[in-house]
Amino acid sequence: MNRSLLYSVFVTVLTTVPGIALALPTYDSAVGFQGGQCGSGDEAFISVSDVTLKGDNSTTCFGAYKGNNSNELLWDGEVWKSLAKLENGFSPENSFSLDFDAGSDSTGSWKYEGDFSHWDSFFIVTKGSNDPGWAAYFFDSIPNDEYLSGTFSIPWAANGKENGEPVELSHLSLYAKKAVPVPEPGTLALLGLGLAGIGFRRRAAN
Repeated sequence: MNRSLLYSVFVTVLTTVPGIALALPTYDSAVGFQGGQCGSGDEAFISVSDVTLKGDNSTTCFGAYKGNNSNELLWDGEVWKSLAKLENGFSPENSFSLDFDAGSDSTGSWKYEGDFSHWDSFFIVTKGSNDPGWAAYFFDSIPNDEYLSGTFSIPWAANGKENGEPVELSHLSLYAKKAVPVPEPGTLALLGLGLAGIGFRRRAAN
């Protein structure tokens, strides 16, 4: 039995057996991401390949969620703050831009030319319809380059998958988390000497 047939049987069982349902994941602004589906095969499911960075897929993804994304993303007890937002391809920051693919309002490419030297990791959020409305794509590493760029697509269909048509992009958001500064070797050496000096003075006083 091939994979496509197995998948069809699996979906049929889930949708016909009472008590079994494919529940959409939720996002609580007070708590953060609660699980989230990251796969393929249904309009409510997303994939790491939906948003890319320099030709590489996102590390993981979350969504699709109802409603709208907020100014912060809370995940695993840490906060990623909104730095830039694109609506209709325009960003007031002038460092974040996008280009739609020919004949499409739901796929294209994005580019960030601002300072990202202090970033630890970041999210790209795509926003389309309201139900589901948005999805978040996480990147756990920052390339050593002059700018960040990649592609995006919105895989889910609009409000009940009418005619199976993809939704138009409402906005694209960028969230980042600052890296924790690592002391230079010289600073660590001075700190070590200082602590040693304090220990020596205490011993001499005794």
